[in-house]
Amino acid sequence: MHGTLPLSEEQALASFRDGNAAGMTLAALAREWGWSRGKVRHRLDAWRQNGDLPQAPKQRSIGRKRSAAKVAQAPAPEPVPTPAVLPTATEAVHVPSSNGRFGRALGTAILASIGIALAAIGMIETTSYSLRVGGPLLAALAICADALVLFLPAAVAALWRRRSPATIAAAGLWFVGCAVTVANLSGYIANSDDAFRAGRESRSMQRVLVLERLERLRTERAAISEIRPVRALNVAIHSAPRLKRPALREALATAERRDVLDAELSALAASLPAIPQIAITDPSASLLSDIGGTSISEHNLRRARLMFLLVLPLCGGLVLSIALSLLAAPRTSRGANPIERRDSTG
Repeated sequence: MHGTLPLSEEQALASFRDGNAAGMTLAALAREWGWSRGKVRHRLDAWRQNGDLPQAPKQRSIGRKRSAAKVAQAPAPEPVPTPAVLPTATEAVHVPSSNGRFGRALGTAILASIGIALAAIGMIETTSYSLRVGGPLLAALAICADALVLFLPAAVAALWRRRSPATIAAAGLWFVGCAVTVANLSGYIANSDDAFRAGRESRSMQRVLVLERLERLRTERAAISEIRPVRALNVAIHSAPRLKRPALREALATAERRDVLDAELSALAASLPAIPQIAITDPSASLLSDIGGTSISEHNLRRARLMFLLVLPLCGGLVLSIALSLLAAPRTSRGANPIERRDSTG
C-alpha cells in the first residue's frame, strides 16, 4: 500500500506504537503515510491529548516559529519528538530515591549525634571547673558560652547563605564563646593532667622504692653467714664458759638480725604483686618511638595530646552545622528540559 493509498488513522497510530515510525521527521511521516505535514502534526497533537501517545514537552511560541523557519530552510526537517528520542518534562526533574533520602537522614543523625556529644563533653568539663573555681554564676556563664560555640556555626552558615550583614556579628560572638570555653577547658584539662601525672609518678615511685629496699635487704641478708637458730644460741650462752659468752652473744645478735631480714623480705615479696607496674616514662612515647623508628619526645607528645583535648570540644558546633547542611534538599532543574531550551533559544 506504500506510495499508492494513504494510511488510515488506526494504521498510522499502530505503526507509531510499534516503533516503526520512531525517530522519523514530519516530512518522512507524511511521505510514509501519504498525508500532508499539517495533518501529521495535527493528528500527533490529538493523539497526545487523548493519551494514545506520551505527552511531549511544551515549546514556546518563539521556539516553534524558529523551528518552523529551520524546517522550511533546512533540507532535512526537524524530527518528531517521541519517547525514544526526547525525554519528557517529568524525566528532566530529578527525584531523589528513598535510598538517597535514608542515607542522607542517617548521615545527618550520626554527624549531629557526634557534634552534640563533643559539645556535651566540653560542657561537662567547663561546668565542673567553673563550679569549682567561681561557683554557680561562673558555671552558668560557662554553659552559655558552650551553647554559643555549639549553635552559632549553623547560624553563621544560614546567615552567610542569605548574604546577611549579621554574619559578622554571629562570627564574632562565636569567637568570644570559643575564648571563654578555651579558658575553662584549659583549666580543667591542666588540673586533670596534673592529677594524673602526680598519681602515676607516685605509684611508679612506690614500686621503685620497694624494689630498691628489696634489693638492699637481699644484699644484707646475703652477707650473713650465721645459720644457728636464736634459741640454740641462747641455750649455748647459758651453758658456755664466761670467756666464750661474748662471741656467742655477737652470734645471737647476728641471728636475730637475720630473722628480722627474712621476715621483711617475705613481707615485701608478698606485697610486691599488689603494687601496679607503672613506668616513670610515658609508654605512649615509647611505643610510638618503637613503631616509627624515631625518638618521640614525651614532652611533644603530651603537648599534642593536650591540644587535641582542648580543640575537639570546640568542633562540636562545626560538626552539627555540617549535619544540618545535609538536611537541605538537593537542587533540581524544574524548568524545561535541555531540548526545549535549545528550541526556545534557537
